[in-house]
Amino acid sequence: MPRATVRTEVQRVDLVSCPEGWVDIKQLPYYEMLVRRDKGGKLFFDTEEEGRVEIATLQAWARQYEFEHCIADHNLEDENGQKLDFSNELTLKTLDPRVGQEIEEAIDKLHNVEENVKNFPSPASSSSEDNGNEHTS
Repeated sequence: MPRATVRTEVQRVDLVSCPEGWVDIKQLPYYEMLVRRDKGGKLFFDTEEEGRVEIATLQAWARQYEFEHCIADHNLEDENGQKLDFSNELTLKTLDPRVGQEIEEAIDKLHNVEENVKNFPSPASSSSEDNGNEHTS
């Protein structure tokens, strides 16, 4: 039978943006991807006079979550020679943006984000166009 559970192996990524730097990344299990999606975006409706709709994307929170849960190991240090702690949100506040973006891209690639977006509709777009009508051929 085909395996359908998350891979436990890590993938070593040698960082171009930080010579001699590397990170070992791992896949999020599906449940953790759902948690990240749920907490990574909020939709608010104000039904008062304005009828305002506000969508909040919590990108910083979502990336912090991914870095904390996907980086299994690394050799990256701060200016004092201390190993970076990706479970601490302050780490991302001091991280070189080139390094952060390269790690972000590696995590996205590991999870096939572009492929998932193309082939996996979001719950909001999944069949609302049908308006409950059945299609007959």
